[in-house]
Amino acid sequence: MHAKKNHRYPLLKFILIFGVLTLLFWELSFTQTFNALVMSPCAAVTANLSFFLLKALGQSVTLSHTIISSTCVSLEITDNCNGIYPAWYFIAAVISFPAALARKLPAILLGAPLLLAVNVVRIVTLYFVKLTGPAWFDLVHLQVWPALFILVTVCAWWFWLHWLVRHHQREPRA
Repeated sequence: MHAKKNHRYPLLKFILIFGVLTLLFWELSFTQTFNALVMSPCAAVTANLSFFLLKALGQSVTLSHTIISSTCVSLEITDNCNGIYPAWYFIAAVISFPAALARKLPAILLGAPLLLAVNVVRIVTLYFVKLTGPAWFDLVHLQVWPALFILVTVCAWWFWLHWLVRHHQREPRA
């Protein structure tokens, strides 16, 4: 008659695990070691990928560490602009959900790089906004892209959940 104890309050369990993972990441992100090993290298990779994409799009840009410049525009990709935060929230949401590790790994291995790629697109669009409509830059940088990133992150998680439910329904029951 009673539900198994481990099936009680799944939403609360999800929220608690997600909260702990978020706080853990937040604390780690303030350490010099984490910044040196994760945040700064990721900012450099983001800058490099954005630079190569801008070059492929015909822009005459230069790259100096994490600063992408042209005669009209200069963008610095800082540790906070590297896409790690949305990727981590996605990973934390996947880890927090009650599913087998074998179902979580594909989401993490596909979803996190997808979000990091979206961040490169964000940097490139910010370059073009600053180039063509600099008055819009702060709005797009501080309002539009953060909202879009939240939406993309939630959608990526939702697509994984949809896949998980569909895949679970096809499995034979013991």
